[in-house]
Amino acid sequence: MVLAQSEDTLIFDVSQAKAGHNININFFRNNHSGILIPAGNNRDFYLQKAEPAPLPIDCNIHPWMRAWLVVLDHPYAAVSDAQGRIEIKGLPENQELTFRVFHEDARHLTNITIDGNVQQWDRNRFQVTLAEGTNDLGQVKLSPENFASIQTAVSTGQ
Repeated sequence: MVLAQSEDTLIFDVSQAKAGHNININFFRNNHSGILIPAGNNRDFYLQKAEPAPLPIDCNIHPWMRAWLVVLDHPYAAVSDAQGRIEIKGLPENQELTFRVFHEDARHLTNITIDGNVQQWDRNRFQVTLAEGTNDLGQVKLSPENFASIQTAVSTGQ
């Protein structure tokens, strides 16, 4: 997962690679990229605008290679650590904020519980009013049904 802001520059560095890569990102708001990078080189890609959704970064030469890119117009984002925790500093207090959750294997999250309470999120978004200091949203659990399409693909060999 790569977190970036509009007007950032991505550096695709394959200077140590033994094979080239053809990086493909299907942007909504930035120029489409099909970036061919020969082995031993690197390329820069300027991100002009924020994007409305996480975008896959694929290599057309190596189809098993995939990463995800989030381009925002603000610095308020985080990737969870190995224990599933996140920290986003500098958020405004005492006003309702909307958060968006993304997991590459479960695009449309349903059957969510937070500290045992069932939640209904609209398009993976939820609202919270943050108090002063540290805010703990509790233990968020996703039902295995969120990953059913992945389990089906694995069990059928697709």
